[in-house]
Amino acid sequence: MTTTTTKDLKIIVLRSKLLEALSSVQTSVGGDQASLPILKNVLIRVTDGRIVFTATDLDLVAEHTVSGKVSKGGEFTVPFHVFYEIVKNLMSERITLERIDNALHIVTDNYEAQVYGQGAKDFPIVPSIDASHVALTFDVGVFREALSQVAFATQYSDIRPEISGVYVHSDDGGLALVATDSFRLAKRVLSSKSFSTTSQKDISFTLPIRTISDFSRIFTQESGELKLLVDSGQALFETESRRVISRLVEGGFPDYTQIIPQEFRSEAKVDGKELFHAVKIASSLSGKTNDMVIEVGGNKKFLEIRSSESALGENVYKIPAKVSGDAFSVIFNWRYVLDGLKAYEGSEVGIQVGGADKPAALRSPSHPHLLYIVMPIKG
Repeated sequence: MTTTTTKDLKIIVLRSKLLEALSSVQTSVGGDQASLPILKNVLIRVTDGRIVFTATDLDLVAEHTVSGKVSKGGEFTVPFHVFYEIVKNLMSERITLERIDNALHIVTDNYEAQVYGQGAKDFPIVPSIDASHVALTFDVGVFREALSQVAFATQYSDIRPEISGVYVHSDDGGLALVATDSFRLAKRVLSSKSFSTTSQKDISFTLPIRTISDFSRIFTQESGELKLLVDSGQALFETESRRVISRLVEGGFPDYTQIIPQEFRSEAKVDGKELFHAVKIASSLSGKTNDMVIEVGGNKKFLEIRSSESALGENVYKIPAKVSGDAFSVIFNWRYVLDGLKAYEGSEVGIQVGGADKPAALRSPSHPHLLYIVMPIKG
């Protein structure tokens, strides 16, 4: 009896391109608790001259396309971590990959290996996105920056899973990105000039925390156009060489506008860089609750940052300020204030206060489309 040998998927790729692709999809590979063993594999698909690497844990799908010389098309899966370790430690730049029966042959000028894998038929089908729902186009750098300016204000909540992400919605002709953990809120608005859309309806969806983290890592070096397609329950991010498909957060995002103060009793404008360092110093002498006092005295010439810890000591830092309104003294969590200041990158910052127990706002004329709200600690 003659045994038939299966030979397909033969390509030649550069190690640098291959390593970039594997690094890009790495966090989407299923872990030890994966429901299906094949989720620990990476899918290599060669079709129509395109070489695509895909990984998924069923919550997130990541794809990366690389250029190379294609001799034969085909598809095959191999254990990701074995394949990745081999490629990472090879010294040769030119790598040949070929599937022969149940193994992927890896060959360079001084190395050869066979890595056993599985056919692609058991690999999960990559979901398709209906572009007729919501299609947005950005410069990838603009969207990446906007996400970074708000994502820090959210964290996963079992009690309120609907706020465990960044809420994206239509906002007076622009597009707002909003994040909150109930103690602070960050909002960045992209003007209509910053994006285009084919949607005729108002946009409203929430990207999960995990997706935001992976987006920032996968697209960190990308430039050019980013397409964001949103279907019922899922979203697709796509550039020329990368694709990420994610589930969306279920449930409606709460009406956050109710906690944004419409008026304030006082405002102190200060140098944002100096305030940042003042808060950093205050953190070293803060108590277990991270409390820190921000106040303006009766002379209204300085903003004072105070903190104390009974076992360590106390300190006060005075910053020249342009003050309007009443004197005030408010207790904040220094971590929350510091996070907000990072987003403003050292520019002039105005602290707007409504009272010792009311939400305060950080704003900057250099960042008119950015708003940060922080709740005080009740004294």
